[in-house]
Amino acid sequence: MKSLFSKIQQILMAAVILSLPLNLFAQEEENNTDSANVTVESDSLSSENELLSYLKKLASDTIIGQTGNIHLSDGNVTLHVPQGLAFIDAKQTKHLLEDYWGNEEDNEVIGAFIPDSANIFYTVDIAYLVYFNKDGYVKDEEAGDIDYDDLLKDLQDDMRERNKMKEESGDMSKFNLVGWADTPHYDKDKKVLHWAKCIEFISEPSAEPDTSLNYDIRILGKEGYCKLQAVCDMSQLDKVKTMSDALINSVEYDEGYAYKDFDPTKDRIAEWGIKGLIAGGLLAKTGILAKLGLFFAKFAKIIILAVVAAAGAIAKLFGKKKGNNEVEENNTIIEAKKEEEEVVEDEKEVEEKEEDKKEE
Repeated sequence: MKSLFSKIQQILMAAVILSLPLNLFAQEEENNTDSANVTVESDSLSSENELLSYLKKLASDTIIGQTGNIHLSDGNVTLHVPQGLAFIDAKQTKHLLEDYWGNEEDNEVIGAFIPDSANIFYTVDIAYLVYFNKDGYVKDEEAGDIDYDDLLKDLQDDMRERNKMKEESGDMSKFNLVGWADTPHYDKDKKVLHWAKCIEFISEPSAEPDTSLNYDIRILGKEGYCKLQAVCDMSQLDKVKTMSDALINSVEYDEGYAYKDFDPTKDRIAEWGIKGLIAGGLLAKTGILAKLGLFFAKFAKIIILAVVAAAGAIAKLFGKKKGNNEVEENNTIIEAKKEEEEVVEDEKEVEEKEEDKKEE
């Protein structure tokens, strides 16, 4: 059995690993296989096994980020990772969105930009999701004629209808589109569309709502568009706005695939325009939203739960260690008490027999 000092050393090592910045791990994945797997020797105490299991799981969740230039052949674009950020692939992004933040499954995401200073174990409080859509060339003639207030009302009405449908099926959770956090605006020169939604999620009728910011950027190309979506807390809106130029400049279409390269004789035209992009790209017959694509960042809750769980295991471990001598001492007391009770029972039995004899 390992010494108590050895166990403390393991815990401290885990704490040191937890504090390491992501950019130390921003290398090719094949060069970092060993860093993502920590083997911990098990112990006979169940509480120690529990603790080591938590540490091993956390250590295996090391983020492997990439910096520099990343070519995405499916989208015919190159991503120039902005300074201060790192790019994680689709598998890691899905792990962040679904397993850590509790979002629904997303099989379309290509990857995400996250802060390169983020700790391992997916301690990420903001992510810029990356997608590429190849549904065709999006015409932008209508951009200046859209009434965004009317569009917002349509989106809100559609969301209310969807909440009713969820409730009828037994799902009491609901989404509310609170409003525009940043009113849609289109840069006709750069062929870039921006907007931001304030989204409210209520898990059950009595629960406090969780509010999140979804900031959307669409960078148009001749085959479709690159979609960047920032998922974070509402308080980070200014930070996202400041970062938006760097994100837009990070996307470079391959030669012949930019918006200006569209050839009407052979390139496909999308079924929607700028308004359709804001409404989700998939419109119902009524012209109202069919898909929003909402995400929530739940960084704080996930980390707190992980820390509480690990703390519970640590408490059990030290509780058992501290009590070893006390257990032996208590066992001695219990045995002595049992012997005393047996003597009392024997004496009582003798007295009862003597009373019986007297009565006879």
